[in-house]
Amino acid sequence: MSSKEELKKRMAEKAAESAAKTNALLENELQALQQATKTDLEALRPKVSDQESYKKLIDIVDQSSRANENIGQLQERIERAGTQVVTLAKKVYGFLV
Repeated sequence: MSSKEELKKRMAEKAAESAAKTNALLENELQALQQATKTDLEALRPKVSDQESYKKLIDIVDQSSRANENIGQLQERIERAGTQVVTLAKKVYGFLV
């Protein structure tokens, strides 16, 4: 077997090991989410009185995620949306950290 073939084989083995480890980690997360009740999940959602700004924020984050934008680009989108969305984003961020 050539060194190139050996390298490909080792890389494939390492990739399979890595995938197995990742799958095991994600399986634990999936089980936890599946066991969570709707009430549990609602408790994680920030309490928001300004539903319009919240919808804008969710749309902005969704668009940035789909476009694979970085944090700076997301921040620019949020700032362009106005002060209410910026204020809400800060509250949501504080809730997450």
